[in-house]
Order: sequence, then structure tokens, then C-alpha cells
Amino acid sequence: MVYAHSPNNEGRSHDLVEHLTHVAEIAGEFAGKFNAADFGYWAGLWHDLGKFHPDFQAYLANPTARRGPDHSSAGSLVAQGSFPPLAFLVAEHHGGLPSKIGLQERLREKATQPAMSQALALARQCIQALEPKTSLEIALPEFLRGQPRTSRDKARLLQRLELFIRMVFSTLVDADFLDTEHHFDPTRSHQRGSRVGLGELWQRLEAAQAAFSSVQQGTLNTLRHEIYTACVQSAEAPPGVFSLTVPTGGGKTRSSMAFALKHALVHGFERVIVAIPYTSIIEQTADVYRGIFDETCVLEHHSAVIMEHEGCDPLSYQEVWTRLASENWDAPIVVTTTVQLFESLFAHRPSTCRKLHNIARSVLVLDEVQTLPPKLLTPILDVLQDLVEHYRVSVVLCTATQPALHDSPYLKGLSNIREIVPDPPRYFTALRRVHYTLPSADEKWDWDRVATEMQSAAQCLAIVNTKSDALQLLDALNDPTAVHLSTLLCGCAVKRYGGMCLSPGGIQVPLESLGASIMGHLMV
Repeated sequence: MVYAHSPNNEGRSHDLVEHLTHVAEIAGEFAGKFNAADFGYWAGLWHDLGKFHPDFQAYLANPTARRGPDHSSAGSLVAQGSFPPLAFLVAEHHGGLPSKIGLQERLREKATQPAMSQALALARQCIQALEPKTSLEIALPEFLRGQPRTSRDKARLLQRLELFIRMVFSTLVDADFLDTEHHFDPTRSHQRGSRVGLGELWQRLEAAQAAFSSVQQGTLNTLRHEIYTACVQSAEAPPGVFSLTVPTGGGKTRSSMAFALKHALVHGFERVIVAIPYTSIIEQTADVYRGIFDETCVLEHHSAVIMEHEGCDPLSYQEVWTRLASENWDAPIVVTTTVQLFESLFAHRPSTCRKLHNIARSVLVLDEVQTLPPKLLTPILDVLQDLVEHYRVSVVLCTATQPALHDSPYLKGLSNIREIVPDPPRYFTALRRVHYTLPSADEKWDWDRVATEMQSAAQCLAIVNTKSDALQLLDALNDPTAVHLSTLLCGCAVKRYGGMCLSPGGIQVPLESLGASIMGHLMV
């Protein structure tokens, strides 16, 4: 008998044939969500063929060994001869997707080694015993075939192929992790996933909204309810790209989730992913959703979430669930950063790509979408369009200030963007809470004039362009009760200005003369 991994805590070794078969089945199931089950299956079946070699089995039997022999090149060479794109996945399923040139050089070198010839012979013998689908033919999906007519078409075809390889890579990596985890820690394995389906989450949202509407009265909440209702009604529309254009205060947090959950239920999607640019907004949004749903239904995943456990007490169920769900986004509702979402979609590392297959068959809500970086718009919009067209994803562009992301002569943007709420300008008019009075074109204000206007108001907020502008205005105010908010509030500012402030370490530092020197007046 040959093994895939060393014995677990119960002394049971992991049978290699069992591991290859299980990984193939799991990866095939994951890839089936975007019609690539064959790719996932064969990648899983081939990924550890090199472990049949006696050298690897000897490594497993040696308790002092620290690094085993190469076990992925044999499967890569088999894939190279059967269907070359899969060689990328198998070659570095632990290290990360290689470049085309790097992979070719590696396989060319490995193919000439005597040990690899023996490994290949063993691998091919094992394949004959393992392959239950001998008549299976692997072929690229239709959208990746054809002859591009222009250089732009060729570039787009390559981008689509790269995303496809990355998505299948995600299914292999996650399947390998999950099956290995089940061998070493079955208890941990059984704690994965959510016990609550989207149907129950929708019922909880409806109940929460009904309770909210019954106690909230007035024009503002009437308009919020109209927006919420429009989102629910629009959720019946076919999948694609949508815009939710609602002014600040219009209830986008609840209404966008209502659209996303209902849309997912109608079209058989599996989860809702909310991507937000700022961690402060993410924390607020996740808190709202946890209050409506449940802590083990909402995954808040970003750099500010502390995952380490430093105490002696055992992890709670919620802590374990969050840690596990963060690895592959196996949660019905995911709230994350825009940066993490798009970095993952263009990544090559296994731990970063692992979650990608769970983006397929989801509703992707991009909050504050106007903050997408202009210099990266082309690849971002390309990948969003591919997700919509080929991976059963619906995208919601959610903001009060919609950017021009539609396909046009000036930008290869998103096709057929549909507005969720009818007549958005009406809500901007009804919810207007700010009236602007601009100085005449020939009227010039100095800082003394600005300070005088501020001091004459009961409360005010001054927003300036630079930190030096803020300091000039503060000196003009000469108000010791003024409050300043900027990046000056850090250790270096502490040494310069005095007063009372929290240092980066959270220690109160006396800043006795802080008032007029660096504190602006923040009165809201």
C-alpha cells in the first residue's frame, strides 16, 4: 500500500489512491459550478502522482525527514502530454502558479532525469487503475476557443484563459487542503460551512425589515422602504450587471442585501459577497448584517480582523468558524475589502487563490464603486465582465455617485448595466440635506475670513486640502477647544505640538499646547 501523508493522531496513514480519488471528486464538484468539472477532476487525480515513487514513500516513513522529494512533476508531465493547461495547476499546487517559460524549463529538465522516468512509469500504471472515466475527453470551454482577429481580441482571450486556469487551480488547492485536513483533523473539518441556507437568511431579513419599518416613521424612512421594495422587485431580473444608485442615508446597506439575497435565491446562486474599500465601513456593515442574520452566517474578512488566539482558553465556535471560513470563503455572506477581492482574482499563490471558486455562482456587491483605481480599471472591468458571462456572477455597482463604467468608445467597460431603483434623481432631491452657497467668482477668502465664518456658526466642519492649510486655519481660529482630525495625529506630531493624544501604541501622551497649534475644529 502507498500513502499520501504521514499518520494522523490516531495512527492512521492516508492512503494515496483514496486521497487522489477524493481530491478529484471534490475539485470536480467545485469546478462544476462553472462547467469545468472535467478540469477539476483530472487535476485532482494527477496532482500527487509523484507520491507513488519509492523515494517519497521512504520519506514518509522517515520521522526525521524535513523535506520530501518532488512529488508534483510526474503529474505535471502526464498533464503536459494529455492536456497542457492542466500542467500549470499540478506543477505548483503548493508553491503557486508558474510562468509558462518557467514551467516549460522545469518540465524539460525533469523529463531527462532517470528518477523521473521511473516516477512516470509508475504514474502511468497507477492512472490505468485509477481512471474510471477512460473515455473522458478534455476540451476547453467554447468561450476560450476560436481564432482572435485583432491583438486586442488575442489579449482578451489570454486574460480569459488565465482566469479560467486560476479558477480551476482554486478548486484543486481547496480540494487538496480539505481532504488533507479531513485526514489529520476530522473534527476541524466538520466545523466548516454554514448550517443556515440562503432561504432562511432571506426570511430573517424580511422579519428584521418588517420590525424596522414598523417603528421607523417619517419621510426619510418612507423613502428608505420604497428603495428596499424596489430592490426586492428588481431581484427577479436575469443575472448580469446592476447599478444601485441611492443617496447617502437611503438605506443601501439593507436594500443592497435584500436585492442580493433575493436574486441569489431566484437564480440558484450560493452566496453574497460584499466588497467595500474602507475597513471602517466594513466593520459597520458587518455589524449590521450580524445583527440581522447570525455571527456564523456573516464572514468579515480583512486585515483588521485579528485571527490570532493568544490566550489559554479554547477557541469559541464563532472564532473557529471565522478562521476556517476565511481560508476559502465558505460562508453564505462574505464582507471583505475591494483590495482583497481583486488581488485574489489576479493572484497566483495557493492560499490567496483558494477562495476563487466560491466567487462563482454568487452576487457580488461592490460598495462605493467610485473608488476603484482609474489606472487599474481595464483589468478590473475585464475580470468582472468575465465573471458575469462565464462564472454565473451578478455584479451590483452600489454608490451614491456612479462612475461611468459602461461600455463606451472611451472605455471597454461593462455591458448592459441595469439600474435597480427606478428614477434615482427623485430620491436625491427628496433626501437632500445640504444646500450650497458659493462665493462669487471675484470674492477671495483668506484664513482669517474662514475662521470668522466658522466662529459665527453654532457648529461647523471645515475641510481643507492639505495639512499645512489646516495648520494655518487652526492658527487663525486660535481656539483651544478646536478638534483636529488628520494624519498629523501620530508619534511625530506628539513630539512637536504637546496637548493630550493617543499615541500609536494606545498610550495617553500629554500635549499641553495642542489646541490652536494642530487641532482643527470638528463640530458635527
